[in-house]
Amino acid sequence: MNHPHFHSHVCRLFLVIPLLCVLFAAVTASGRTWYVLPDSTGDAPDIQAAIDSSGDGDTVLVAAGTYYVNLQITGITDFTLISESGPEVTILDGSPSFNPQYRQVVRVFQSPDALVEGFTIQNANPSTIAGWGGGIRIIGGGRVTIRGNIIRANNSKSRGGGLAFSNPCEGCGGSVIEGNQFIENTCSNNAAGIWIYGVDDGCVFIKNNLFQGNVGGYGGIRAEYSNIILTNNIFMANESTSYCLDIVGTGRVEGNLVVLNEGGGDRC
Repeated sequence: MNHPHFHSHVCRLFLVIPLLCVLFAAVTASGRTWYVLPDSTGDAPDIQAAIDSSGDGDTVLVAAGTYYVNLQITGITDFTLISESGPEVTILDGSPSFNPQYRQVVRVFQSPDALVEGFTIQNANPSTIAGWGGGIRIIGGGRVTIRGNIIRANNSKSRGGGLAFSNPCEGCGGSVIEGNQFIENTCSNNAAGIWIYGVDDGCVFIKNNLFQGNVGGYGGIRAEYSNIILTNNIFMANESTSYCLDIVGTGRVEGNLVVLNEGGGDRC
């Protein structure tokens, strides 16, 4: 004869096991936070060491200070690089460069769902034309969010003084560039602000950014064969030898303020 208490205990056991699995998954998915201080007394001696120690789902939290870096974020899923106190007091400076050929301040390579937020990113100057992207370069592998940064005084000899989505960029659809300031970046023959090429597997959302004082072939943005949603941005006092905005592809452009720009094209 089956005992009624036996059924009760079995039912409770089958209820508890799935709950424990859910709780374990939540804990393991949350990742670790690596805290970095400018005097090297944090969880890692510097930002790159913290990135190199990170696994999927981890966060590198950076205290206020100035850091001279060429950061490489490679092959980490759901990774976050974020400042503790905001861009005005947390500076990532690309000079002097440890890798002059590819002298971006931040390179994100094959890292789906990466987030970079809350820094001033400045003084990148790749030494060769192969150094696409001055301040930030994103190379394929999944959507990326760049949010709330001041990206200023960066140069690229080829494309994307401030930021470049370089070819190939498979999987970058759904990326978000939001709430940044692109200030006084340069690129002699292409986009001084943002350059995007070949992102056609989904939209790239570019919204609520300021582009001011950038100087290049295209002062603001050039998107080639890409699907972008460009909304509620301000383009002011940029200088172009061609156009301020040059968008070749699909998507939507609405609600932007374009004022006091100078250039040779009718889209300034």
